Amino acid sequence: MKLSLVIPTKDRLDTLRHCVASALATRNDQLEIVVSDNHSVDGTAEFLAGLSDPRLKIVKPPTPMSMRGHYDFVLTQTAGDYIVYIGDDDAIAPFGPDALLELIRRTGADAIAWKPIGYLWPGMAGEGSFASTLLKPKHFALLAERVDADQAFEAFLKAQQPSYLNGAKIYHGAVSRDVVNRLTAQSGGSYFGAMSPDVYAAIFGLKFAQNFVRTTCSITVSGKSRHSSGWALLKAKRDKDVAQKFFDDELQAKQRDPENRIDLSVRATASHELNALMIGNDALFGGALDIDYSAWVQKIASSFSYSDQAEYDHSVAKIEAMVAALGATPPTLPAYKTPGPAKPTIGARERVHSSGHWEVHSEKFPNINLFCHSLDFSVTDLSQGAVGARLSWRKRRRLISSRMAAL
Repeated sequence: MKLSLVIPTKDRLDTLRHCVASALATRNDQLEIVVSDNHSVDGTAEFLAGLSDPRLKIVKPPTPMSMRGHYDFVLTQTAGDYIVYIGDDDAIAPFGPDALLELIRRTGADAIAWKPIGYLWPGMAGEGSFASTLLKPKHFALLAERVDADQAFEAFLKAQQPSYLNGAKIYHGAVSRDVVNRLTAQSGGSYFGAMSPDVYAAIFGLKFAQNFVRTTCSITVSGKSRHSSGWALLKAKRDKDVAQKFFDDELQAKQRDPENRIDLSVRATASHELNALMIGNDALFGGALDIDYSAWVQKIASSFSYSDQAEYDHSVAKIEAMVAALGATPPTLPAYKTPGPAKPTIGARERVHSSGHWEVHSEKFPNINLFCHSLDFSVTDLSQGAVGARLSWRKRRRLISSRMAAL
């Protein structure tokens, strides 16, 4: 069985080099590492050309593409039985491929979702802050539960799922080639149908998965860096330059993406979720899905971000326009609140929470590559017993401490 790890990238060499290093540091020969360079101009091509690993496949689309188009392109370049996407400021854990393949072997799942380990790159927790992460015992436990994909999808239609992250993700998740083939056959060739490809794929993956499993084991690491498009687009204290670059790249892409169904200037994850649902409803089901628009507009109204009074007023006006366009019930809108001061800069500290969580805010973790190497342990423990075998947290904590001391 072969696993394809997909890393799409564009002009993010400073983080990409560590992302790729984390993949090359894994030892599993069933792993295919596919890096697709979307016409970078920052030296990415030269960096990739200097790498040598039989598992590594470097590709490039014929012309610059939007994020959605790029995701679709690189999918056609994979050969694995299962596919995992990560961003170029993310990483795969050293034990990730072994743990994932073992979980597939035990469960026969055709879609597997997990919550990745979170990682803040230096500077993301405040000016001059160190890199930081929060490690929990469950990150290292190969526990799994089966999920009724149909019920999960119905909950999305009613805006009852907390987030698209509860879907059958291919981004920081894994789906089988069979799921990909079933969805693309229905769509006419595209797996990623909206401007937010990870959102679209997570929601509609549920409709085409037949054996969906969620695991507590964190196969990957989700990084938040100054390049992160989602962070820039959705967070109140975002980097507006990154957000603008994202939109500029989308506009300059050669191919046309499906037209957005709602105004995405309202900064809420729920806006992207509803937009993806509406696009997929038309593209895959001819508009036959019963979407609860009133519930979705209320979810957007309850969760949108803003940085000042002007943006709050803009968002309220756009939400009122959604109500009229969708025939939805007017939502209850939150009152305007003046954004609070920035959080204090995080300095170097390391501590164990009373709950057993291990938190690290340290200059000893200057990048994801070193972070992942600090967690470099084998998964031989996972071969003992059925799904549910736990790794010793106390043992892992000692290992992490010793690795940190060596950095």
